[in-house]
Order: sequence, then C-alpha cells, then structure tokens
Amino acid sequence: MNAARQPAVVLVGSQMSVGGAQRVLLDQANWFQAHGWRVVVVFLYDRDGLQAAWQQAAPFPIVNLLAHRKGGGKMENAVALLAGFGRLLRLLWRERPAGVETFTHHANLVAIPAAWLAGVPRRVATHHGVIQGFSPVLERLHTLLVNSGMATRLVVVSPLLREQSVQAGVQPGRIAVIPNGVAVPRINPQAVQAVRHELGDGDPLVLTVGRLVEQKSQTFFLQAAVHILERFPGAVFALAGDGPLRAGLEAEAQRLGIPGRVRFLGTRQDTDVLMAAADVLVLSSRSEGLPMVLLESMAAGTPVVATRVGGVGALVKDGENGLLVPAEDVPALAAAVCRLLEQPQERRRLVEAGRRCVLESFTREQMCLQYESLLDPRVDRKSSGNKHAIS
Repeated sequence: MNAARQPAVVLVGSQMSVGGAQRVLLDQANWFQAHGWRVVVVFLYDRDGLQAAWQQAAPFPIVNLLAHRKGGGKMENAVALLAGFGRLLRLLWRERPAGVETFTHHANLVAIPAAWLAGVPRRVATHHGVIQGFSPVLERLHTLLVNSGMATRLVVVSPLLREQSVQAGVQPGRIAVIPNGVAVPRINPQAVQAVRHELGDGDPLVLTVGRLVEQKSQTFFLQAAVHILERFPGAVFALAGDGPLRAGLEAEAQRLGIPGRVRFLGTRQDTDVLMAAADVLVLSSRSEGLPMVLLESMAAGTPVVATRVGGVGALVKDGENGLLVPAEDVPALAAAVCRLLEQPQERRRLVEAGRRCVLESFTREQMCLQYESLLDPRVDRKSSGNKHAIS
C-alpha cells in the first residue's frame, strides 16, 4: 500500500527506563514501522536520561512529555502532569492516529483520556503486571476508564492478569489476552566468548536480569548462591540491571561472604549476549506479569529457573521447558540451579523445549499482529493466524 495512506499509531509509555514494558513498547514500535505504519513513541518523562540514546537508535520520533520532574514536589509535579497532558493532546490532534496504545496503568490513566478527547478511534490500554504501591483510588479510576469505553480494549499479558482485572471490577468482555513476544536473536559467538572471559572463563555462570527493586527479590538469588557454591565453588553469579536496592544487595553479598563470586553489572545493552553466555538464567521475583526476561532467555537458548508467581506459569511449564520453584524458597531455588548445572543433558532438553515454545507461541510477529488487529479497523482479526486468539 502507499505509505502516505498508511495509518499512524502512537505508543505511550510511562517512563523512559530499562524494563520489560519499555522493551515491549520499542519492539512493537519497530515492528509497526517496518510494516508501513507511521509511528510516534511518547513517554510521560525520561527517568534515566535515555532519550538521546534511544532516539539515535530509533527510526521514529521519541517524545518526552516532561510530565514529571524527578525530585519535584507534589504541586510542581501536578503542574508538570497537566502541561504534559496538554502536549500529548496537541500531538494527537496533529498526528490524527488510527490508534493509540498505552503501556502500564500510569500511562493508561494519562494517555487514554487524551486519546478519547482527541477523537482517536482505537484506544488500547495494556496491563503488564502488578504495580507495587499503586493507589486503590487510582485502581478504581483505571477500572472506570476501561468500563466506560474510554479505552476501547484492555490488553493483559497473561490469563492470571485477566483474572486479577476482573476481580478489580473490569468487565470481562472488555479484556483481551495477548502474551508478550520476542524476536529470536542472532548471537555472535565471539561476543559470547568475550562475556565468558569477562565474567570468568570455564566457571558455571548463573545470571539474573532485571531492575534491582523489591519486586525482583534478588536477595533470594544471592542467598541461593551460598548453597550453590557449596557444590560449585567456582560458580559466578551475575546481576544485570540497576536500581535503588543496589547498595543493599552489595552489602548483602558482603554479609553472606560471597562478594568475590558476585558481579554487579549495572545496566547493560547486551543482555541477549549475557543470556546466551550464561549456563542458567534465574528469576527470583515475588510478583510478575509475563516476564520478558524469560522469553528472551528461552529464545537465546539458556535454561530458566523461575519462581511460580504471576503469569510465569503461562510460559514456563515445570520440568518441560524450564524449572519452577515457590517464591522466597531459597533451598528450592538453589536445588533447581544445581540440578541444571549437574545435568547438561537435562539442560539441553529444556533449552530445546524452551526455544520451541517461543517459536510456536511467543514471537514478536504473533504479538504485533494481534495488537494491529485492535489498532487498525481495516485488519480482519480472524486473519492473524495466531494460537492465542483475542478474547
């Protein structure tokens, strides 16, 4: 079709930071751009100073609404939020998109009303996981936003989040379940070797990836490391990601007597290479939606050990394509990692099953086709050809 006749889509995230919802947003933006859409990406604010780097890498505009000021008071941020809302409204009037998709509750509450006021015909809100400390008042407003029809659909990334949304009062008919999806990466073997050399040639490498926040519970990862080191004294434990708990986690590694076996890597742009280099990927979270890190690890060919929380069970089938353990159960977490380190054949079996699972049900193409059917009235939903039907 003629590019000039293609519709525009505006994707709105809450904050520019390194996280699962942000990766999904940017993945979708790249897919829509490659499929002829005119794409504009918008964030309420740039929390981590990433706009310049992201814009340099992106073939579409990335807009910072400046709707929040780090360290600002309540009144200052209320004014910033109103100003950001106005900027978004003007952008939508100018672009006249066929659809707007918003990522996480905060973006939903700001951008869906703006899209409704601007007359955008398709207004898709998304729910990627429980937000710790989210106000009950805001939760009720979010439910009203969906039930009123201001959002034309609420997309959740797992059946469990659908159940939780219904329990919060959202009408079931307004919810669609679309799992996250990833592109299977092409990993450079030399890059993998370089990472192994960086973190310890020949030693078992156990990796966790995610922001260093309470939800991810990396404390249990470190505590499990103590048990694993009893059986694999040369093992290296790497934490990729940053966050407010970093200093506390570094102190915990000291307290446990394992600082020499732990690597705090900070924010990395090569997490796909890190995953391909690791022997095991661990997710020790207390709560999750449908974690991108597990999909990415399975696509990269690394076996996963994860806590049985949130939507994890919709992806990882215990003993089939990964291992599941109860949340906060340090001995079980350590035992599962040791099982994979001790049994390379078992590790290979889970890797093959994990990659097959991603290719069959959790690719970026499958995910984006389903979102496209919600955002573009010209797309026949029945033509998407996905296993995960929109419901």
